[in-house]
Amino acid sequence: SYSKDHGDDERSDMVCWNQPSPVPECLLSCLQIFKWSRYFGRPQDRDIAVYILKNACHLSKATILADTIEYGVPNHKMIEELSLSSRASTTCELIFVKDDYDYETLNN
Repeated sequence: SYSKDHGDDERSDMVCWNQPSPVPECLLSCLQIFKWSRYFGRPQDRDIAVYILKNACHLSKATILADTIEYGVPNHKMIEELSLSSRASTTCELIFVKDDYDYETLNN
């Protein structure tokens, strides 16, 4: 299954995120491909991404399209934080794309 790309929402000003309990069944049993456009690297963004990686048991590919300009978070810090986080799927490929990349080429 494939998650809908929610990153196209114009400037999501999410203040906080409460992790669901229990873990949603779709994360545990269905999610295989995940793409996050305009990942800003804010603490709440990182928390959500880590939660997905930690709980998506069947995730084969996670693509993070980083926007390092919007919030001034260095690209290397974003990559390090996510690459060091534990993953439920041992076969998950984590792909990190910097903000100067043409997002449209990955929308297919």
